[in-house]
Amino acid sequence: MTSARADWVKWGENDQFTYYTDDAQTKAFGDLRRVIEMQDKKTRDSDGMLSQRAVNEYDCKTRRQRVVSAMTYSGRMGAGKVLSQSKAPSNWYAVTPGTAGEAVLKFVCGK
Repeated sequence: MTSARADWVKWGENDQFTYYTDDAQTKAFGDLRRVIEMQDKKTRDSDGMLSQRAVNEYDCKTRRQRVVSAMTYSGRMGAGKVLSQSKAPSNWYAVTPGTAGEAVLKFVCGK
């Protein structure tokens, strides 16, 4: 699936990013939620990145998350040149209170 076909829903914003999820693609597997997320930067970073699309998993029971895959782009909303990509899942880590990860966890887990 490409970002052009995604049904992005804005769920948050701060001074650095606007955050979106593709709610139509969120999948539930017991306590696990697999979510496609987009982070759109307000300003280009030193590597030229303006957006990042990631597939993340959230464990609603243990309040952990991990990145399954991610790509960074030179344009907004996943447009432009692919600058980097990772297809290897990260290790699980605790969701930190007050972060975007916690906001997504609450949104997709309902708590």
